Order: sequence, then C-alpha cells, then structure tokens
Amino acid sequence: MAKSAFDQRPALSASTNDMSPELNHLASRFVKFAGVGAIGTAAHYTTLFVLVDVAGLDAVAASSAGFLVGGIINYLLNYKFTFRSQQSHTSTAPRFFAIALGGFFLNGAAMSLLVNKIGLYYLLAQVITTGLILIWTFLANHYWTFGQSTSREDNDLKKG
Repeated sequence: MAKSAFDQRPALSASTNDMSPELNHLASRFVKFAGVGAIGTAAHYTTLFVLVDVAGLDAVAASSAGFLVGGIINYLLNYKFTFRSQQSHTSTAPRFFAIALGGFFLNGAAMSLLVNKIGLYYLLAQVITTGLILIWTFLANHYWTFGQSTSREDNDLKKG
C-alpha cells in the first residue's frame, strides 16, 4: 500500500515529552512558583481587606501589612514546595527578601516607563510589569536564593 503525503511528514518534536529533563524541571518549578505567588497575593489582599474593612486601619498601613503576610507565605511555600530547599533559612530568607525588594523597585521603574514615558493604560502596564517581575524573581530565586545547594528534586535529576 502506498504511503500518503501525510504519512511521510516529519514528526514534530515540540512536546513536553521531548524537553530535556532540566528544562522540564525548570518549567515545572516555574508553574509552582506562579501558583505560590497567587496564594501569597490572595493572602495579601485578604489581610488588606480584613484590616481596612473589619479593623478600620488605614489602607496604606493595611496594604503594607498584607505585603509582609504575602511575602512570608511566598517564602515559606517556595522554600518547602517549589524549591524543596535543604538550605538554612538564615541563608535563603535574606536572599529571597532582597529579591522581593529588588522586584519592588523594578515594578516602580517599569510602571513609570510604561505609563509615564510610553503612555500605556495603567492596568495593561501592570500586567506587563507583573509578567516581567514574575520571570525575573523566579530566575533570581531559582539560581541565587535556592541554587547554592541542591534540593531533593535536583539530587533525583542528577541520579537519573
């Protein structure tokens, strides 16, 4: 039986099954990092709402408290779940929060550029900025905060 043109086409190799184990591992961690970030953001907004609408605190102070709550939750979940770190908190926590502080300043600079210089609508500018900061903080935490010694997952990758 003759093969049709469809039978002779080259196989596509862009599936996740064809990705290297390291790239697949990095992608999996990124998804976990983004999910943890969503949880931290929910904690931030919940804290903000409760402190303003229930406790009657000033919105700026409540937002600052929410930022701290969200940041602590992000750190703990990323330490345990995303990166499965075996390093001490005295090593990882200062790095994690330094990156968060850097992200804070990068957020302000990107928003200023996109809104004030380029003229983008502020919500579109924030979506773009959030995406950039998400990628930057993930890579910085992956390679610097939690990258000094291997996690349990990294040890498993090296074995096999």
